[in-house]
Amino acid sequence: MKKFGPAVLVTGLLIAFCAFAQSFEVRVGGTRDYAPEPRLLSPIAETVDLTGKSVLEFKWSPHEGSRFERKYYDFRLYRGFNMIQSTLMYKQKVYAGTYGIDVPSDMFESGSVYTWSLRQVYRGGNKSWRSFHSFRVVK
Repeated sequence: MKKFGPAVLVTGLLIAFCAFAQSFEVRVGGTRDYAPEPRLLSPIAETVDLTGKSVLEFKWSPHEGSRFERKYYDFRLYRGFNMIQSTLMYKQKVYAGTYGIDVPSDMFESGSVYTWSLRQVYRGGNKSWRSFHSFRVVK
């Protein structure tokens, strides 16, 4: 009978553990529930022209993550590039079945830069990474 060395045994155990962990979607950080970041659809251009418009429509894809487990979207709008509390100008929880939000155009100044961010929040407290995009407004 042939004996296996410690390196072969450790390698075999490591392969078995990886297969087991992958089957349960274990991720770095210990969470099993993965919530993908939302895919932003609009506005995603560098410049947004609001000439003659009463609202700016923000839209995102409904296809990322499990819609049955999603509780709401966390929408935030910041003045400038920095997404910090002092630059936050608007935030709203958006119902899980809604994939867009209208923000009044009078909130925006011509020539200024804004950043919007979106995050999915799931039942049980799991949250996705933030998706975000910055743009300059022209009126």
